[in-house]
Amino acid sequence: MVLKFKEHLNRLVPGVFTKKILLAVSGGIDSVTMCELFHKSGIDFGIAHCNFRLRGKQSESDALFVKNLSEKYKVPFYYQSFNTKNHAKENKLSVQMSARELRYKWLGEMKEKNHFDYFSTAHHKNDLAETFLLNLIRGTGIKGLMGIPEIKNGILRPLLIFTKEELKKFAVKEKLKWREDSSNQQTYYKRNFIRHNLIPLLEKINPSITETLYETIEKLRIPARLYEKELNRLKKLIKYPESFPFTIPFRFIQKNFSTPPLLWEFLSPYGFSYSQCKEIISSLTKQSGKQFYNESHRIIIDRNQLLMDCCNEKSVQDYIIKKNETGIHTPDFNLIFTEKKKGTFKINPSNRFAFLSVEKLKFPLLLRKWKAGDWFIPFGMKGRKKISDFLIDLKLSRIDKENTWVLSSNGAICWIVGYRIDERFKIDDTTQVIWVGKMRER
Repeated sequence: MVLKFKEHLNRLVPGVFTKKILLAVSGGIDSVTMCELFHKSGIDFGIAHCNFRLRGKQSESDALFVKNLSEKYKVPFYYQSFNTKNHAKENKLSVQMSARELRYKWLGEMKEKNHFDYFSTAHHKNDLAETFLLNLIRGTGIKGLMGIPEIKNGILRPLLIFTKEELKKFAVKEKLKWREDSSNQQTYYKRNFIRHNLIPLLEKINPSITETLYETIEKLRIPARLYEKELNRLKKLIKYPESFPFTIPFRFIQKNFSTPPLLWEFLSPYGFSYSQCKEIISSLTKQSGKQFYNESHRIIIDRNQLLMDCCNEKSVQDYIIKKNETGIHTPDFNLIFTEKKKGTFKINPSNRFAFLSVEKLKFPLLLRKWKAGDWFIPFGMKGRKKISDFLIDLKLSRIDKENTWVLSSNGAICWIVGYRIDERFKIDDTTQVIWVGKMRER
C-alpha cells in the first residue's frame, strides 16, 4: 500500500519528495492513516488540526490526541479553535458547511504562512462515492458529478485511490491508534444517511457500488474537461459582471446559451436555479417586465435584454440640502453643488448638470427617490407631465427607473437627477445667481 501511495502521489505532484505538505488531521482513522503513509514515504509534512467545538470534551481530547501524534512523528503542529455554531448562524450556513468553510480557509492561510507547497485532506473512495450520490440527489451539473478533485488550488487528496476498508486494514496491520467521532454515526446528517442507509441498499444490487461509482467518475473526466473548455470559451465572450446592474442581450443568449443547462452554468454562480433558467429561456421576447429572484440577485426580462441586479436592499433615505452646502453622497451617485453669478461661466448642456435660478429656489432642498404621482414641467414645455410617463418615454429599464432620484424645492420638483430640470426653475432674465448641481456616478 505504501508503494502504491508513493507512486500515485508522485504522479499527482511530480517531485513530491522535495515538497512540504501540510496534513489536515482530525484524529480519525483516515487522517491518522494518511500521516503514517506520508511518514513511511519519507515526505516532509506538518500536521494541522481544527477544533470546531461541537462535541465538548471529545473535541478537546481529539486536539490533544493530534498534538501527541505530531510529537510522535516529530513534525510541526498547527492548531485552531472555532466557534462554528456562531459562524454558521451569522453566515446563514449549516453547521457542516460552516465547519468546512472555516477549515479550508484556515488551512490555506497556514499553508501560505508556513511555506507549505500543498495541504492534504484524507478523503477516500467512499467519500467520493458519497459526494457523487449527494450531488446527484440534490441536483447538479457535470461538474458536481465529478465529486472531489484529487488536486486543485493547492489542495491534495491523495487517498482517493483507496477505499475505507483498505485504509482500515492498513491501520490495523500497522497497529495505529485513532479517535472515533460519534457524530459520524448520526444519520440526521445527509452524508451520514447516505453512508449508513443508502449505500448499504445499493450494495444489495451491486456489491461493488463504490468501485463502480469511482470508475463512472473516471469515465466522465475527459467529457467534463471538454464541456468546461467550451463553457469557458462562451463565458469569455460575455465576461462575468464586475458591477451591477448588468445587461445580457437576448440575441447573445439565443446564440450561445439557448438551452437551460448552458444558461444555468452561467447564472448558477449568482444563485439562480435550473428551473428558473428554464423559465427565463421560455420568457424571452414574451413577457417583458417579468422578474426572477433569489436571495442575492434578481433578473428582469426587459424588452430585448436581461437585466441582472443585486437584491440586497440599499438603505434609501431622503437628503436635506441646505443653502451653501457643497455636496452629498448617495448609494447611487455623488452630487456636487456650487453657486455662481450669471454670465461668469459657460453652461454645460449635459443632463448630468442642473442650472437653476437661485431666486426661484426655497431652501432647504430635498433629494429623494421618485414615487407614483410625482409630476413636473419638463424644461422647454408648458404642461405638466407625470414622472412615470416621462421615464417610459425615455425607454429606461426597470432598474434605471427604480434608481431615479428627484430634487424638490418647497414640494415642487425642480430636477429629475441626470435627466431633466423643471421649466419653472430655469434661468431667465430675472436670474442673478445660478445654483449648479453636478451628478457623478459612484
